[in-house]
Amino acid sequence: YLTAATVTVILPSAARTPATSIRWRQLKNSGSEYDEWAIDTIVVRGSVAGYSLGGATETLTTIFSDNFDTMPTIPDTMWATMSGGTFSTPDCGSIDFSGLSSRAAFFNSSGPRFIQTVNLNLISAQSAYIYLFY
Repeated sequence: YLTAATVTVILPSAARTPATSIRWRQLKNSGSEYDEWAIDTIVVRGSVAGYSLGGATETLTTIFSDNFDTMPTIPDTMWATMSGGTFSTPDCGSIDFSGLSSRAAFFNSSGPRFIQTVNLNLISAQSAYIYLFY
């Protein structure tokens, strides 16, 4: 793919714990400036039980969200660690980053590339939505 893709995954029940960390990683690549990828928007949503006049209802609520428009300093309250990447507006001739909101977690260094969240309470989590460039 040379443009952005929206990826939505259903979180497995084993990941629905009070202390789950999510990691996006690339263990092998062809070296610096090759096999580049970026993550722009990440949203993890879950259900919250509620009540209405008609009875019990369930609504989706955002548990974790980041679009990297505010540049994090790792570690911070959302991200535990990062390697092989930066927070920037990606610049790559082969990938169309026109859908980018402004800044992304961009990975293009040699060696392992990854970003990992701090421990999140995902007991009520259902899905993760990722705006991914690869």
